[in-house]
This record gives sequence, C-alpha cells and structure tokens, in this order.
Amino acid sequence: MFSRMKVPVATARWFLIPYAALVACSESVAPREVDSIRRGPPLPKAPSKHAMKLPPVEVFLGATPGSRVQVVTYPDEGVRADISISGLVTLTSDSRAYPIAGPISFNHQGIQVPNNNGCLLNGVLSFSKSVGSVNSFGGGPPCLQSSPRADIAVQAVVAGTGTAIRGLMPVANTCDGPCWYAVAGGQSIKITPPEAELDFGGTYAGKRARTVYVPPFVDPSLTTVNGYHQIIFTDSTLARGMPLRNFGHSWTFADPADPGHSYWKKTSNTCYAGNLICWVNVKESGIMTSTTRVNGVDHTDSAAVECKVGAAGDSLLDAWEPRAAMKQINALGDGTNPNPLVRTERDLLIARDNQTGQMVTSPIDLNWTNQCHSGFNPKDPQSPGFQGYTILAYVHTHPQYLGEQFPCPGGTSATGETGGSDDDWTMMQTLNSPPSRPSGNPPIVMYVMANDYIYKMDPNLGRGPDQVPIARWDKGRCKWAQSIFGG
Repeated sequence: MFSRMKVPVATARWFLIPYAALVACSESVAPREVDSIRRGPPLPKAPSKHAMKLPPVEVFLGATPGSRVQVVTYPDEGVRADISISGLVTLTSDSRAYPIAGPISFNHQGIQVPNNNGCLLNGVLSFSKSVGSVNSFGGGPPCLQSSPRADIAVQAVVAGTGTAIRGLMPVANTCDGPCWYAVAGGQSIKITPPEAELDFGGTYAGKRARTVYVPPFVDPSLTTVNGYHQIIFTDSTLARGMPLRNFGHSWTFADPADPGHSYWKKTSNTCYAGNLICWVNVKESGIMTSTTRVNGVDHTDSAAVECKVGAAGDSLLDAWEPRAAMKQINALGDGTNPNPLVRTERDLLIARDNQTGQMVTSPIDLNWTNQCHSGFNPKDPQSPGFQGYTILAYVHTHPQYLGEQFPCPGGTSATGETGGSDDDWTMMQTLNSPPSRPSGNPPIVMYVMANDYIYKMDPNLGRGPDQVPIARWDKGRCKWAQSIFGG
C-alpha cells in the first residue's frame, strides 16, 4: 500500500483496517498478487519504421524486329533491383535463305550472322541514367548459332527510364527466287526491388542509437549545467547500401514552451535537406525527424535526444522502454488531469530477461487505487510466472505536483511532497525481504514518479536521499522526449 502524502493522525489508522472499511463504495476483494511478468499495452512505435519496397515490374519483349517496350522509370538516385531476362526467340526461314537458315532458337543475346558485325534480334534492357557501372542488360556479344544459353539474373542499381529493345532482323540474300525469315517468341523481363528501410540515428560519444542519452542540459531545478552537446545525425539504410535521397530534417522540441538559455538559446537545426550526415549543436531534449527516399520509397524515421538521469546517468532509467512505460502508466492513471479526484496511482515493474539480457516492463494489476493510495501484494519472484527474470525495480506514481493541494478519500486533504512516503518505505522493506527478494537477487529500488519530478528510493541509502529529485521529466530542457524509438 503506497501513500503520496503525510496524512493527519486520525486517518493514519486507515492502514490498519481492511480497505473495504475505508471506502464505502468499493467492492471487497482479496489483494491481487503480481503473479507473472506480463507485457503491458503496446508501447508506441516510431513512425514508418518498417521495411517497404516498390512493386515488381514484368514486361514481355516480343520477337518483332526493332520493337520497343517502356518498362519502368526510377528516381535519379537509383533503385537497387534484381533483374532477370528469360525466354527464347525462334527464327524460321525459307530453306534457301542465306546466310542464316532456320529454324534456330536463341536467348536475349541474339544471333550472329556471317560477315555482319554485332548481334541481331537480341533483347536489351537499357536505362537512361547511369548510377552504377552498368545501365544496360542483356544482348550480346557473344551471340552464337548454337544451343540457347542461360538466362540473365543480376542485381544492380538502375535509374531513369528503362526501355527494352529488340534488335534488327537478318537480311536474306542470294536467293534463287522468293526467300523469307519469320520470328516468334520473345523474352520476359522482370525487375524486382528488394525491401529496404530508412535507418536514421544519432551519435554521441561514439555510440549511435535511435535514442541518444546525453549529460543533462539542466538539473532538476532547471539550472543550466551544459549549454549544448554536438550530435551527429546520419541517414543510412537497412539493408546497407540501398540508394537514398534525403528531402529534409526537422527538429521538434520536447518542451516547445521552454525559452532556451539566455546565451546558448535553443537548437538551430543545421541538418539541412539533402545532407545524409550532419553535425548539430543540440541544446535541449527533442526529436530529429528525417524524410528520406530509400530504394524508391519515401520513409520517415526519427531519433530522440534525451537527458541522462544525473551527470552519472541511471542504468535503468536511461533506456527507452522504462521511460516510455513510465509515461504510459502516468497517462493511464490520468495523472495530469486538472481534476485531481479522477487521478489514480499506478505501479510498474522493471525486470531483466535472464536469457536475452533485455530490460522489460510490466504494469502491475492493482487491487485498489485512488489519487492518494494504491496497493498490491507482491508474489514470490521464484514462482513460475517469474522464472527467467530478475526483478530490478518498481515504479510508483504520485499523480500530483510538488506543493499541490489535493483531496483524499474520507474528506481529508494533503499536499504533494518530495520522495517516498512512510507507506512507500514500508513497501520497500517488503520488496527487499524474502520471499519478494530471493537470495541472490540484487537490491530492488523504487522510483517515485510525481507529475514533475522523479525520486529514487534505494534500500542501500535509506531515507533522506530519496527526498532529493534525480530528474525533472515534465518540462524544461530535459523534458522527456517521446522515448519511443528504441536503442
């Protein structure tokens, strides 16, 4: 059972009697146990962060000499694609025809006629612009009067308009009377661009990620400690090496209302359109968004710049999933609603998957909650639902601002205060005692998330340090940006 505030002595007895006796309108139910690691509602995802591809194109180039078929048009930066040309042309002729007497079948390379330069009746796919070393596919030489050769199958970067062209017909000569050539069949031409996605990220201190954590610009009191940090933003692709063209980058302030530092001002976006790498002096938390065409498809991707918790950072909170989950449970509890009567406390568990090492979060099913209290009964982490996980921390929300006056059930009122309450520390002792904390499990910390500040309750430090906020997440140059972009 958690409490946000100090309550009058008369109401402190609430915690000594069953909850059903405290709030007449509530139902009497047994305390609900946290019996498994379960993922909460899906965390938000970054926009358009998935692989996409252009549709495949297939045309048929018939055997008619000199015929042309426009296949496709791609942007100037090019498109990487798998290109195949398959199928046969059959030439028949009058038996007296010379120098070639049919029937004969051949592929895209065409046939060679004695005393004639080049290959006739070949099938060639050509692109109007050159990006890679090759912009023409198919045709000969070599071109031979022999059995058909293998089909062509290559991958290349092509640009501009692709056109398939059939070569010329051989001319029959030296005929004692009428003689003729006739053609049939043709080649199937397929162009298949593979999937690709935009991989946009920021780099700080040699580490590239979609969420970059930097030493804070301001401390929890909003006093400046760092004027700016230089972040390198880069547009890349997955798979690597796909053609790309950037159309622009935009910077979104996590707190647009913050005026910026009197000297350093606010971030000026120097990541100009067309740049695939840029250096930006970032002066507050925020999000850089890139709009870039990758392998012919427009993509949007973003990278967040977030402040670390304190100069030394916090290994649990300087990660995208815990922050996103914390903001999510605060919102689920309607924590910032102007009407404090509808706000509710919420709780979150942070654990580590022992097999993958990945940090996971799980909202806790509360047996009861209101704007002043909440309660749950932790279960033994060695139970089946917890097998394979190590519990690292709990997060407990206090849906009030520091100094805010707010009502509590039973006609009492309280004031938003700092750190953990007496009941929070009672719960902390429970969480760090068997069976809640088994032998070998590291000490379990608790973060108190008010509407403005974050506090840390550490069993190794005891009471006192938890009264000093470790971060201010709701406003200022270190407001938590939408930490939804992963690591």
